[in-house]
Amino acid sequence: MKTFKYIIASLVALPLFSACSPDEFDGADLNKIPAVSDYEDMITYEVDQSTNTATFVFKETNGITPVWVVDGSEYSTNTTFTKYWRKKGEYVVQCYVKNRNGMSVGALDFTVNIEKTKMTGFAGFDVDSNDNLFKGIDVANNWNTWFADGGWSPFEKQPTLSNVNGEYRLHFDEVGPDRWQGQLAFNHIPVKLEAGKKYDFSLIATSNKKLPGLKIKICNGVEGASDSPVLMDEDFEVSADEPICLYGTLLEGFDCNNDLKFVFDFGGSEAPADVILENFVLIDHDKNPIVAPEKIIAVNWCAVDSPDNLGAGFNKVGSMGFWWADAGWGQVGDPGFSFADGVYTITAVENGGGEWQGQSSINNVDIDMQEDLFYDIKCKVVSSAEVGRYTVKVCQQDDDDNALFYKGDLKLNEGENIVEFTKLKMSKGAASTMKWIFDFGGTPAGTELKLSDFILQKHNPK
Repeated sequence: MKTFKYIIASLVALPLFSACSPDEFDGADLNKIPAVSDYEDMITYEVDQSTNTATFVFKETNGITPVWVVDGSEYSTNTTFTKYWRKKGEYVVQCYVKNRNGMSVGALDFTVNIEKTKMTGFAGFDVDSNDNLFKGIDVANNWNTWFADGGWSPFEKQPTLSNVNGEYRLHFDEVGPDRWQGQLAFNHIPVKLEAGKKYDFSLIATSNKKLPGLKIKICNGVEGASDSPVLMDEDFEVSADEPICLYGTLLEGFDCNNDLKFVFDFGGSEAPADVILENFVLIDHDKNPIVAPEKIIAVNWCAVDSPDNLGAGFNKVGSMGFWWADAGWGQVGDPGFSFADGVYTITAVENGGGEWQGQSSINNVDIDMQEDLFYDIKCKVVSSAEVGRYTVKVCQQDDDDNALFYKGDLKLNEGENIVEFTKLKMSKGAASTMKWIFDFGGTPAGTELKLSDFILQKHNPK
């Protein structure tokens, strides 16, 4: 059993409970109200850190009932009382005692230490890090809402927001069905960013109703700046009653002098709803020791030969462009190459070992890539050996900066590897001709790589 510390607490307004039936009770005797200190030795509790649960036991005593109180509002009168906390921290559970004459003037306070936050999946970046740019900042010190109906008329009753120990608790009764009809803005956040740096961001969201498309937009907060430039603009799905970490990594910084803005949009959500936003972290990527998991959203994949495969042309080009180089960036000879039955086969030659020193691309595939749509990509890579690093980039043919996807730290196992990334959007805008680039800089000479089964489809979540 865990030992406890306690203090005698002042009386709080709580309901009284009668312990006897009316025909046995002649009236309260205020001189016989129990003193809580007399029952200290009758209370024990233990904490199970594996489940974040504390169990309190009050030894049954004739005529005496415990009243357990959490946060001044939640209470129980059971002799055995169990309480679960999701978040790391210290929590106080009070125990009053009562008999038929009334309830004790004071209470015993039990301090419960919960060691770890419980989360399904990734729990976010370190909120307590000294490098967290939000540490010590009330990100919602200046906030406003604009919730409107399907006809874009704002509701007379707007949402409420409160800050409870760093949890930003939003309640809304109604929200429109479309994007931007449920806006919550945190304005003028005093944080400095720098152009040329990359940042990581995370928060934890909990909702009692499903939020099928919660948008998070982090941008310039200066008045008249039209929310530009933008650090992050992404949609997330939040299931009901399940805390989830919403995050982004390697976000391109911009010069921001103590005037950052967060915009959340709940358009299309179920209502009424209660939402908690907490554990805000924004950190220089180079100072962040935590590596976030890949964000793979479950989708319905079309077949390689389906009309829904907008990237079917990648399976038919039959040729590749190469630019392989040595460590000094001098071009070396092309790798071995062949194509048959939709499979591109590359045999690596000696290269410098760095990224972009083994460029191999399938070029000039006509696809109508739209600016505001999300896409999914998938392909198969079969390798004759384990490869420690390679790159995949899908972008506009004549503008590498207008990328649908880029990642330079992928790894290959020996044998078959399925490469898939979902809910992607063009970084700059629409495009009509695309290329799919692999970079095998660092791949050992002689390694055989087979590329096939290319799919590029409009985002189709399960």
